[in-house]
Amino acid sequence: MKTITYNNSTINISDWKTDKYLDIFCPGRKQRCPSENTCCLVGKDKYGCCRYEEAVCCADLIHCCPLNTVCNTETMECTKK
Repeated sequence: MKTITYNNSTINISDWKTDKYLDIFCPGRKQRCPSENTCCLVGKDKYGCCRYEEAVCCADLIHCCPLNTVCNTETMECTKK
């Protein structure tokens, strides 16, 4: 079993994606998101979690799209580049 040490705790490497200690902090460190998410701006100095890893955050500050897509805020769809 492969493990890492984080904050004086031993973590099983197989738990890497689900372990609460491996969340990401958004800018300003007021919001945390799961490591497989992306932080997106949702208001003035406020961030939320987008469910996609390496996501594209939309200009409407509401939606996000998967990597290699673009936001179409008129149709509320993500389209391939």
